[in-house]
Amino acid sequence: MAKVALYIHIPFCVSKCHYCDFNSIGLGRSAAPEAEYVAALGREIGRWTEALAPAAREGFDTVFFGGGTPSLFAPESIATLLREARRLGPLESGAEVTLELNPKTAAPDKMRGFREAGCNRLSIGVQTLDERLLAELARAHDAADALQALEWAFAAGFERVSGDLMYGLPRQSLGHLEDTLHRLERFPLRHLSAYELIVEEGTPFYDRYLKGRLPLPETEEVLAMRERIAAFGRAKGMGAYEVSNYACAGHESRHNLHYWDYDSFVGLGAGAVSFLRASELNGETLNLLGVEPSPQLYGLRLANPRGLPEYGAGSGAWAGVEVEPIARTAACGEFMMMGLRKRRGIRFADFEKKFAAPFPALFREALDRARERGWVELEAGGARFTEEGMLFSNEVLREFLGESLH
Repeated sequence: MAKVALYIHIPFCVSKCHYCDFNSIGLGRSAAPEAEYVAALGREIGRWTEALAPAAREGFDTVFFGGGTPSLFAPESIATLLREARRLGPLESGAEVTLELNPKTAAPDKMRGFREAGCNRLSIGVQTLDERLLAELARAHDAADALQALEWAFAAGFERVSGDLMYGLPRQSLGHLEDTLHRLERFPLRHLSAYELIVEEGTPFYDRYLKGRLPLPETEEVLAMRERIAAFGRAKGMGAYEVSNYACAGHESRHNLHYWDYDSFVGLGAGAVSFLRASELNGETLNLLGVEPSPQLYGLRLANPRGLPEYGAGSGAWAGVEVEPIARTAACGEFMMMGLRKRRGIRFADFEKKFAAPFPALFREALDRARERGWVELEAGGARFTEEGMLFSNEVLREFLGESLH
């Protein structure tokens, strides 16, 4: 049985980026209510110790501090949270413990402190090294901050460092991207995340987009940017292992692979989401959540309240938590949707192990249709997207989410 992953959400930021629709709070010059929030997380951990069945408490092999900007917190707070998390289950020897870091919050002693606290991987939000584009994004840092943060990360002894980039930005050209990649060449990066900008509803970028004031690059240039990033990765020995992620062998994000492998995870914090099989929650918890066990029920998706007052007041109980039962039919489609994001695609044996059922004929037919269009490669043990198929992935994935297994 795959291990349950642990995600801890820290929603505070120096400033809110114009593209961001995550549950985050720009602080400006205000201080984060760090002690109060750590205490609320402790109460939520207590709730989960009672909720999880023994099968879900055998231990964690990944912990991910995301945000927001978790690096706003002191290393002592991160150490406290890791100690508290062990109440849920042991942290395995060699577990991957990732902390997202905004370059504006970096400092040599702080980076060393995160290492001493138990973090062994940093995900550094570089985004771009073009000053004008950073200002357009409303990032808190500048290019010098990002380069300095990378230097300090490696000097502090972090061997696992991800450089996180964005492309397809307003007014961004291929030349802008090439300049950023050229300036990153000197660092011994073994992992790169590169996300194409998605204009999300409710963000300042979305408002500008509706008004025709968001000058995005043409599709052809965005595709050229994607290929340039892939070439940069190949030159540094990194292969694409997911739609937007590149890594040297052994440096993949094990935590994110849990998501793409459709494994279970516990999410702590304001607005955090958990996904667990029904068997991983005890009967009393299912009753408290108003869920009736049945053969058709695969699992639950649970979302904490997004607001800080609501989360803080109810973190020790289930008040305000949104409960979404996931039927087996829906879970099968979600498995396909997540698994096909990986460059190695899905394995039929993984499906059969997870669902204790044969791989559905309807899914094979959908894969055959995609193969005939040149979008999927099929082999005896599984299926994966072709390069062309990656461009049309949403069209293919809709088939699995709409398919019925009855």
